[in-house]
Amino acid sequence: MRLLKSKILSMSIRIAVICGDHPRNIFLAKNIFNEFGLVGVILQKREDLVPRKIKFTTNNDRENYQRHFSNRKLYEEKYFGEARVDFITNLLVLRRKQDLSSYETVKFVKSLAADIIFVFGVGIIREPLLSNLPRNTINVHSGLTPKYKGTACNFWPFYFLEPNWAGITFHLLIKKLDMGNVIHQVQPKLEYGDTIHEVACKSVILACQEIKKVIYKLNQSPTLEGRLPISSGKLFKKNDFRPEHLRIIYNLFNDDIVDHYLNASISPVDPVLINIENF
Repeated sequence: MRLLKSKILSMSIRIAVICGDHPRNIFLAKNIFNEFGLVGVILQKREDLVPRKIKFTTNNDRENYQRHFSNRKLYEEKYFGEARVDFITNLLVLRRKQDLSSYETVKFVKSLAADIIFVFGVGIIREPLLSNLPRNTINVHSGLTPKYKGTACNFWPFYFLEPNWAGITFHLLIKKLDMGNVIHQVQPKLEYGDTIHEVACKSVILACQEIKKVIYKLNQSPTLEGRLPISSGKLFKKNDFRPEHLRIIYNLFNDDIVDHYLNASISPVDPVLINIENF
């Protein structure tokens, strides 16, 4: 790793980030900035870490919902700290959903002249922005594609009792959601006592370490194709999630699904990860 780091630091490569404003998103941007510098950041305002939900089927669902999202906020602040962006001066803040793919954003992106852009935790990127991004625009997807695509893809593996499918996928950004060629995937080590949100946080931390390999490889091979996903998997949408789904996580398992996996009382098939070092 020492040799790898010395080679990376000698590179002259322009990197930008398009990310959400949650602690995990800013943590990744800050890690890239500290290692390589950033020519700019586009920051999209997202929903609250504890989003509001008005209708619940039962009081139990209300309690599970509050527990789930309060724990998300707790773990993100524990692992990633305060969501501050004062480390970057060249910053475009998007406060409305429709601003993400606007002409103002296109103008800002063009001014950056970035070689690589990492996208993490924003809405769907559409035209005119999509065609104005550099070839090496890499989506940092929470989840292992192609099996888990779309939103909350480190939640659904737990719901389906497959905690070993939690992780991060780096793939080329294309028009078809989460279907770009995969260039690298990471899977955190699962340990006794890990909760659903702890595994998600560990995935991001590992991705921040592994992103160095991605940048180094793209600097060496700027036309890297990656690997086309073989299976279509499932595309999860925001409205697929209901508070009732949390009964599996908390009422049936009390957030100890990782322990059951490690004890082999549940036995999902292991994913086969794609590693950028194999290209």
